[in-house]
Amino acid sequence: IDYSLLSLNRLPELDSAFFGRLEQMCSENQYADEWIPVFIALLEAIRDTVQVCNG
Repeated sequence: IDYSLLSLNRLPELDSAFFGRLEQMCSENQYADEWIPVFIALLEAIRDTVQVCNG
């Protein structure tokens, strides 16, 4: 993954798109309750990595 394409000011956009997609997936998925914490943890890990890379 090329983290240089991500910047901190773009994270709100990514969050919005991410949660929009997550909501769509969850509405179609009976296992949504199990996967939501996984997706949120993944998003937080990506955000932390971007912050480290950008200093």
